[in-house]
Amino acid sequence: MSVNLEYYKTFYYVATLGSMSKAASHMCLTPPTITKTIQLLEEQLNCQLFFRSVKGVRLTSAGEALLRKVQPGMNMLLSGEEEIHMINSLERGTIRIGLSEAAANAFIISDEFTKFTQKYSGISIIMKHLSFQETHDMILSGEIDFGVHGVFPEDCKDLKTRTLNIMPSVATVGAKYKHLAQSPISLYELAEYPLIFVDPSYEVSKYYKRLYAKYNLDFQPHIEAPTLNMQIYAVESGLGYSFLPLSNIHKKCEEGKLFIADIQNEELLQRPTCILYSNDIPLSLAASTLVNMFKNPHEQDDMME
Repeated sequence: MSVNLEYYKTFYYVATLGSMSKAASHMCLTPPTITKTIQLLEEQLNCQLFFRSVKGVRLTSAGEALLRKVQPGMNMLLSGEEEIHMINSLERGTIRIGLSEAAANAFIISDEFTKFTQKYSGISIIMKHLSFQETHDMILSGEIDFGVHGVFPEDCKDLKTRTLNIMPSVATVGAKYKHLAQSPISLYELAEYPLIFVDPSYEVSKYYKRLYAKYNLDFQPHIEAPTLNMQIYAVESGLGYSFLPLSNIHKKCEEGKLFIADIQNEELLQRPTCILYSNDIPLSLAASTLVNMFKNPHEQDDMME
């Protein structure tokens, strides 16, 4: 037997409200429409579900048995409708983000992210520290909504990008090489000192290798650090210089533990930071709202269905 779900919905409201007219008002229908729907349901089930009383309508024993089965399902459906309403009004939802170690700090302390979390406090945000390849694969599989990375392969065609301006980098030294921060210096002069950088397989290393090549310099780190934090620690310990995200080191600079070299090659300080998302999987309303808070005058594409 196939019964129209709307019949059960009408039955549910009449049964719980105890009145045809109240059910009609709640469902924005006319009382005759409600009466007709109940009659059709009774015909299909071949039993009487209600009888009239001085207080409205009451359930028959068959109606009570049906309500015991219908009520849990209707409560689930109504709960689902309410959940969707809250998601569509940004009162509830979840955003899943994959971030590189360097980009995470700059993204989290950005004004745009702060404003979003304050305005939409009911939205849960789950962040994962991922390599670019992990982020790429999890975006395409739908496991995360979008990624935030400092650099990525130039031939990456299956993801859309939105360029952000939230992660300036600085040439950084520790106390041992403090003199390099006392006057303007060129990359050629800086390259005479030990370079500290992360694993050469990382996209950021490949990016700086290309920049060094433009100046006919070899990008040869004296020390390869496994993480950004280790990279910062090695610079602070006086083992050499590096290019580091300003958002990750500004406190150490204020404390006099790290120093910023006034390098004249400004393109080395403009490490690109991008939001990455799928060409094919539309962003949720919550995710697209957050992404759109980061203005990008060069991008006008639609990200939602």
